[in-house]
Amino acid sequence: MGKKTQQLLLFLLVLATRIPFLFYGYGVEEDSWGHVLNAALMNETGTYEISRLPGHPLYEALLVILWKVHSPFLYNIFSAVTSAGAATVFFRIAKIQHIKRAFWWSLAFSLVPAIFIASTYTIDYSIALFFMLLATEATMNQNEERAGIWLAVAAAIRITSLGMLLPLCYLLLLDKRKEKSVALRIRRATKLAITTGFVSLLFFLPVISRYGFDFFDFHKPPYPDIIEAFYKMSIGVWGLVGCLAVAISFAILFRKKAFKLADRSFMFFALTFFVYAIAYFRMPEKAAFWLPVVPFFLLWTAQHISTKMARLVIALLLISPFIFGINKTDKYTGSKHSALAATFGSSNGELFIDPIQGPILNDLTKRQTKMAAAKKIEYQLMIQQQATLVIAGWWYAQLEVDRRDGKWSNANIVLVYFANPEELKYWQEKGYQLRYLPEQQAINDQKYRTTFTAENATLFPIE
Repeated sequence: MGKKTQQLLLFLLVLATRIPFLFYGYGVEEDSWGHVLNAALMNETGTYEISRLPGHPLYEALLVILWKVHSPFLYNIFSAVTSAGAATVFFRIAKIQHIKRAFWWSLAFSLVPAIFIASTYTIDYSIALFFMLLATEATMNQNEERAGIWLAVAAAIRITSLGMLLPLCYLLLLDKRKEKSVALRIRRATKLAITTGFVSLLFFLPVISRYGFDFFDFHKPPYPDIIEAFYKMSIGVWGLVGCLAVAISFAILFRKKAFKLADRSFMFFALTFFVYAIAYFRMPEKAAFWLPVVPFFLLWTAQHISTKMARLVIALLLISPFIFGINKTDKYTGSKHSALAATFGSSNGELFIDPIQGPILNDLTKRQTKMAAAKKIEYQLMIQQQATLVIAGWWYAQLEVDRRDGKWSNANIVLVYFANPEELKYWQEKGYQLRYLPEQQAINDQKYRTTFTAENATLFPIE
């Protein structure tokens, strides 16, 4: 089978695995619904609004352009298509590095649970990763100008993509195929950095003109438990079976002494890991923050393990998204599980491990659970006859999007994300009853680092 035929088959196969998941709302993440709501607000006001710090101008522009024809499938398909594109670029990079079984490694990459899940809803992770891989491919092909443009596009979608500058410059500095002189290689790396910086600046001009340089910040929720942080960067990324594949890979790489500074694939992975570890541990909120590290770990591994062990690692990665899922059982935000699942308690509530349902099905059922809960909330909002302020917290964006889509409406209801004591007093004096959605009193108290919400407001009835 020819190289182009393999790429086409890989693209279509990866895309086909995503299609069934694209119809169930805009995703589990609050940020995905926030992107959609932000597109609605920009369409209504005609003014650029940042969806979340520090801004995603290119992605935000795409969503607002398509707002008038928006739907879950239309918005989600961009993540799916770019994920399939990322798999094909991964394949081409594997071919550049003369990796055997490049097709199967590429398919395994596409089925890493965090990669798969991020490609099924309205979020920027997969799209940014696609352009980061294009930048890597261009760098390996000694085209630093094109690499800089691709990396700038990635940064305009997700600004942490700029972290790839360090490993990409490393490649250019060590690449003697075009330039023997160290000075000339430094010039090429500088050209990459300047191109990336200049084009990125052009993309961020709307953000800077609206917010100044204060945009360069990030969301700061309460710092998660450290055990939870390590869970997200391991099982959250790879799945339980995928973690076994990673452990086997590390054991083989250690035995083969592949941790060498002279090994470019190791150093590229190590630099990428270093950059995104720093970014992650500033606020270890989501497993998807590790997506840029995944392809380069797999490429490093693929270059060093034997054919027999490669088959084992690939096989484990291929089945990882489908079995032994771990998630929580919350009735409003949790996943559903089979009768074979084992449940156990944790600091975050009841969890389960299901041998016949994997991470991707856990994510899908969680989406369905949240959509069903939102429907119940919206029904109760519609029948409220008294003026009511509702602290909606993480439900806010979803409820506001559904209101704009005509799924509910009630002039007596005022939704807010958070509310401080002064705001609660203001609305109470206006004759509004004060309510909060489940768990949002704790979220609101965390925001203001005090306990006042439940003392002034009551739980909004859902059922």
